[in-house]
Amino acid sequence: IFKGYTNEELDANDLKEGDMIEAVFNGPVLMIYPVQGGAKIIRVF
Repeated sequence: IFKGYTNEELDANDLKEGDMIEAVFNGPVLMIYPVQGGAKIIRVF
């Protein structure tokens, strides 16, 4: 989990409901809402 487009790592505890994120998935995902799959990278903006 990274802060924006930096290499500054965040802890999962830093995530809050309503945060805007970008997720890059590693492999296939289930195309349902909310999307389900294994994330390779998560960026918090």
